[in-house]
Amino acid sequence: MLPWETKKIIRNKLWLSTVLVVSGLWGVMIYFAAQKSPAQVLATVNSFWHVLGTLSIGFLILSMTTKIFILDKEEGVREVIVTTPYGRTKVFFIRLGAAGLCTLFLVFLFTAIHLSGAALAVPPGEFTKVVRGCATGLPYVLVGSVLFSIFAACVCTIFQSHTSAVILCGLLYGLTFLLRGNLLMDFSIEWFLEKGFFSYPIRSQEIATEPHLPQLVIWYMILIAGTVLLTRKLQGRRREL
Repeated sequence: MLPWETKKIIRNKLWLSTVLVVSGLWGVMIYFAAQKSPAQVLATVNSFWHVLGTLSIGFLILSMTTKIFILDKEEGVREVIVTTPYGRTKVFFIRLGAAGLCTLFLVFLFTAIHLSGAALAVPPGEFTKVVRGCATGLPYVLVGSVLFSIFAACVCTIFQSHTSAVILCGLLYGLTFLLRGNLLMDFSIEWFLEKGFFSYPIRSQEIATEPHLPQLVIWYMILIAGTVLLTRKLQGRRREL
């Protein structure tokens, strides 16, 4: 069943269009940086996940992997799934696994685009440093992306609306680009809005030097566990388990 759910996500051709757009934008960014100086090229290459990569992976998670959790309702087969021997419990977790696998695939795909552009523009000696920096930040990107896909899936299931999930999760996801944590009081509401959501680790460049990383890890664990438990409780009340 996992391969079938994965295919349902991959059939959404939006990921291919997004990859082509990101590749084009990345090439243009590197080209214009090369017109200035080698230092500017290196700075541009190192900033891939800071904006372009983070926005792209967030967009695809919300538009692709999250949508699978509302397809039963759109396709008119929700009642059939609910009345299966396993109810929606097994289906829900299989879809979480499929969303996670597709998210990992997208992250590695964007990483390949990132390094391909760097290989064309950065001198061989500097390219080794780029690869090392990419390897250092990649675990944060992977974890943040998968956690965001789980959170978005739960929100979509809770509200039974893909539109509501996109609006709410998109707003929380984008706050990290609007607020500046280094200018805010530690552990304030604004600080949590800037750093306490999953776009912050995906950006990787800042979280690697985050002084409160252990506290953020605990917060992310509480946020995911609480969201999953709330989703299961609501599904039980709606007799979807």
